[in-house]
Amino acid sequence: MKKHYLILALGFLMACSPGKEIQTNTTGATSTTTSSTMQPHIDAVRQQFAPDKRTALFRVEQKGEVLSGETNMPEAKKQLLERLKAQSLTFVDSIQVLPQADLEGQHFGVIAISVANLRSEPKHPAELATQATMGTPVQVYKKKGAGTWCKPRINTWRG
Repeated sequence: MKKHYLILALGFLMACSPGKEIQTNTTGATSTTTSSTMQPHIDAVRQQFAPDKRTALFRVEQKGEVLSGETNMPEAKKQLLERLKAQSLTFVDSIQVLPQADLEGQHFGVIAISVANLRSEPKHPAELATQATMGTPVQVYKKKGAGTWCKPRINTWRG
């Protein structure tokens, strides 16, 4: 009776573990890869272009064959895609380059309250990343909702 439970448990573990996927690249050739094949390339580009997440945005993740996320550096996205193509990896590009087009050129702002809390995510309980005081110039990359949440970057220059 114990052997049946062991076989059942092994079968369950094998069914839940990530296996190898057969992928077809752009030339039609078939390659076998695991689900995290692109992660070392994503990490390398992040380290090269955005080692400090406070000064540069490169939030890209892999979900199967889909690369999703956002960056404010078109050259980082280009570098990542070139690296993946050089390795003949199959992927779907869903990386958004910021600032958003629907901002209609309104990419700059000034903090207009005495102290603005800048959070790591657009949620009230999210980690407080930093604060900005009145008069601090910011670049706006993205808006969520009716402009309640913005993804700003504090300009390090003072004019």
